[in-house]
Amino acid sequence: MSLIENVPVNTFRNYLNILNDSSSKDELKLKATQELSEHFEMIMQSPAYPSFLENSLKIFLRILQDGEPQFIQENTMQHIRKLILEMIHRLPITESLRQHVKTIITMMLKILKTDNEENVLVSLRIIIELHKHFRPSFNPEIQLFLGFVKDIYTNLPNHLTSIFETSNDVWVKDLKDLNLELLLSEAYSVRTIHVEKALDSNSQQQLYNLLPRGILSLKVLQELPIIVVLMYQIYKNAVHQEVSEFIPLILTTINLQPTVTRS
Repeated sequence: MSLIENVPVNTFRNYLNILNDSSSKDELKLKATQELSEHFEMIMQSPAYPSFLENSLKIFLRILQDGEPQFIQENTMQHIRKLILEMIHRLPITESLRQHVKTIITMMLKILKTDNEENVLVSLRIIIELHKHFRPSFNPEIQLFLGFVKDIYTNLPNHLTSIFETSNDVWVKDLKDLNLELLLSEAYSVRTIHVEKALDSNSQQQLYNLLPRGILSLKVLQELPIIVVLMYQIYKNAVHQEVSEFIPLILTTINLQPTVTRS
């Protein structure tokens, strides 16, 4: 008997139902997401996979759409969101996926603008893979995305001093004391947060990681030129102007240096 026969497909549907139930606790949703992720290859081998794909994508994309971006790496909802994105990235390139490509890309472009470094890096990989294999027809979202990337590089010199400063760890008595908006406005890489009172009263953990916004992340900044080149290869005539404006910005970025302060 194969593995897929040992684990009924209904079990995986139940996990999806837990994720789709607004009354389910986050911890239960995380467990369901972990089970789906752990058995994902097995699910994809099932004859019921096309039906599972249809149902799971609706639920996955709704969670990503309706849920708030998280910037504390250890938050339960951050684990859920990242696992969902990783499962979308692992979806096999099949004809049954083609009809969902536009919806997925639209969601990934939203994540690029609003989410944290971890999730944005996965979203970029999803966008690249879907464009490589399906080469979807050009739509205005691509132009908006390239304009968005251009703005990131245009504004980069304004953050230069902060980027080259050494980021110190953050110390607080309680995570609720964090001025998250202020910290995120000057976070370009992951920062460690030391907390006297743990996030969960049953938890002994005192260290947390602040994830930068994707739009300010230096790791994301390294990846963006790859996707711009891909867009140019696929949509050369439609995006020629945007890409030609992008190249000098990249060259400027490469030559950026910290300001030398004199005492």
